[in-house]
Amino acid sequence: MPRAEFTWDKKRKLWCKNVRKSDGTYTKLRAPTRPELRERIRAFENERDAGVVQAGRYTVRDIADRWRPHALAGKAYKTREAIENALDTHILPRLGDMELKAVKPADVDDLMLTLDGKSFSLRSKVLVTTRRIMRYAMENGYIVKDPTEGKKPGGEPADEVEPLTDEQCKTLLSALRGARAYVFVALGLYAGLRREEILGL
Repeated sequence: MPRAEFTWDKKRKLWCKNVRKSDGTYTKLRAPTRPELRERIRAFENERDAGVVQAGRYTVRDIADRWRPHALAGKAYKTREAIENALDTHILPRLGDMELKAVKPADVDDLMLTLDGKSFSLRSKVLVTTRRIMRYAMENGYIVKDPTEGKKPGGEPADEVEPLTDEQCKTLLSALRGARAYVFVALGLYAGLRREEILGL
């Protein structure tokens, strides 16, 4: 008599099958129907064959915490501030406790929906930070596909700011002559340095 494809767990009322992991050990997969179990097995084996880490369940927060120090190392203050804000204010409250492999493109859409009406700049920072976490996860074998792929930040770009004219620059520096802020403003106007770069000097 041929061996049954799946076994029936009477207690849990689920179909089951033992499937080999990449380390040679086995894990039991379960589903309420045989077609669903076949789909789970297919996805599991695809991940295994692609070298995805299958030991343990990793959340988005687990991977973000591993990625964060590398992302912040050597960055300017404003860049670090933008990454921390995107993570702690927007991404982790929404996706942090989700199992990494369970994050779908629709979940990224839901994250971006929470930023409806926010600036293009903020939406871009949140999406780029989420994408960098997912790419880090792919590079290290935690997921096969990036759920942010093809996503756009949306929103309205900020209005362009008109630069000061030469006459306005002279007037501003004239008003600041003798003040502590004079050199700071002059460096910003004529060297094109950002605030954190000037503070660094």
